[in-house]
Amino acid sequence: SREAGQGGPFVSMSSVAKLAGDEVLAQVLSAARKGRMDTALSLAAHLAASRGDKETPSELVARECSERAARSFVESRQGRERALELATSLATFRIPGRTKVKASHLAEGFWLREISDQHNRADAIGRLARASLALRGLESAESLASLQKRCDAGDAAAAAEALAAARDYQLLGRLTPVQLMTSRSCTVLQGYIAKAFSDDGTLMRRVPVLFNLMVKSGQHITATLSGDGPVGPLDQGQSRGRQECEALHRWVADRAAASARQMRNIAEITSEAAMTLEQEPEESLALLTVAESFFEKDCPITERKNALSIFRSTAEKVRDRMR
Repeated sequence: SREAGQGGPFVSMSSVAKLAGDEVLAQVLSAARKGRMDTALSLAAHLAASRGDKETPSELVARECSERAARSFVESRQGRERALELATSLATFRIPGRTKVKASHLAEGFWLREISDQHNRADAIGRLARASLALRGLESAESLASLQKRCDAGDAAAAAEALAAARDYQLLGRLTPVQLMTSRSCTVLQGYIAKAFSDDGTLMRRVPVLFNLMVKSGQHITATLSGDGPVGPLDQGQSRGRQECEALHRWVADRAAASARQMRNIAEITSEAAMTLEQEPEESLALLTVAESFFEKDCPITERKNALSIFRSTAEKVRDRMR
């Protein structure tokens, strides 16, 4: 940069140092999101040393991950609400000029950018929140119970840890249904089947088993994945006082299990649709192929093996019909 008085803007050494620090911090957060914690901690050690911070590298990374995750969550509220509206309204199938959609068309072009962007953002926020909890050693119920005892004893440092942990758990719990509902498995795969019922009022009578599975799926979402859950630091006026970390931990675990169960519901719906909804065997097989591809990315490993087994077994039944 030019010096002051030589016709150009003056950039102080402190500004240069801040820019360099911001760049290193961005690299720290990127490494943390990718699970490369050794890299994140190494970069943080250099950053802390250059700034003369009293925080350890682990404390610095945990704090930055938690704060960045919360800030990103707040900043993306409108986009997230818009994405959920688009996902649940079958908007991807209502684009003007789009011809009749077949199962074989679903592999590409139906995951709207507004939806996929928020899905990926929710994933990134969740990775930062989990990194924060891991670095603090607060991933288990036992560790949270120990933290609460320290808080109850008046430990100020423990209270600060509890505040961050509660916020991290709130983020994970609130983003679980967002990631599910904006996934291709929900938005595109299940949406394709829902659109068939929307377009043809006789399907409820002609394929009652499939219709009942769809109803069960909707009821499951409403019963287990609606609402904001326990209050915490993300709620106005809840950033002080006792933080219910143990309750939030249980809630996050329950939501993760409910999300996995919903993936099983979608697998069952897809299997039944392949057998009873699709009129052409080739399209039935295409639907199952698309489902496998989506589930490889979207489905938790606890349910993935079972879901893929359902798809492959159903595909064999379709091929038997073709012989």
